[in-house]
Amino acid sequence: MSAGTRRAQTFADVLRALPPASAEETYWRARAAMLPSIDDVDGFNAAFLEFFGALGDADALRRLVRSVEAPPRRPPRELPKRETLPPPPSDEPANERLAERAPTQWVVASNEHRLTDKAFEEFDEAERAAMLRLIARVRVAGELRRSRRRRAHAHGDRFDFRGTLRGAARTAGELVRRRATRRREKLRPVVFLLDVSGSMGPFARALVQYAWVTAVARPRVRAFAFATQLTDLTPLLKRASDERLMSALAESVRDYGGGTRIGAALRAFNDRFGQRGAARGG
Repeated sequence: MSAGTRRAQTFADVLRALPPASAEETYWRARAAMLPSIDDVDGFNAAFLEFFGALGDADALRRLVRSVEAPPRRPPRELPKRETLPPPPSDEPANERLAERAPTQWVVASNEHRLTDKAFEEFDEAERAAMLRLIARVRVAGELRRSRRRRAHAHGDRFDFRGTLRGAARTAGELVRRRATRRREKLRPVVFLLDVSGSMGPFARALVQYAWVTAVARPRVRAFAFATQLTDLTPLLKRASDERLMSALAESVRDYGGGTRIGAALRAFNDRFGQRGAARGG
């Protein structure tokens, strides 16, 4: 019989909480705490007699153990045999009969999943609202670049001579700490060029919504809309709310839904806003 230290600790706790007044009480407390299975009762009785018999009246303990009868073992339960009858003859192929008996399983796509395979111009108002809710949940991860400026860092890649001397001035000229620097990391800007002409009407609202979500979530975002002329949308995205976004866009972009002059709009963007740091390099 294998009882383990956990059962031994349980038996000790039982004796401490309920001190036995007789050998019979000791036997039943030990049996309740130490016996892992009723099939091990013979091994438990032998171990009980060997340990406690050396401490007291061994003959009395043997009579006690013999008076305890283990419950009879139940025979294994036999399940009734089930007679299987062959299926009735049929002219249909077996695979067709199995398909008829199999339960029908329907795979239904969610409303959001169906939007991924549908063109924007085919959206109704409910689907367009669902699309805008999906866009509002988008979180844009910003890309970082290393700038020319440097800052103090414990694991920098360049020795900071001036910083080390300044630190030595605080310790009576002793070079106690070697200082280093590393290049700073700067968030790259994001620039949106949105075509809001008539041919891009079904996409314009989604693109403007995406630009607005990005401008709210992170700094250094600029947006421009063009149809026949270029319009800077950056101030609008910073102050417009989600509910007034499209109405504010219609007020700011006078050529919204009009013709398209892509070349002139790109030339105006490069001439007016194409300086380094805004649209180039970042």
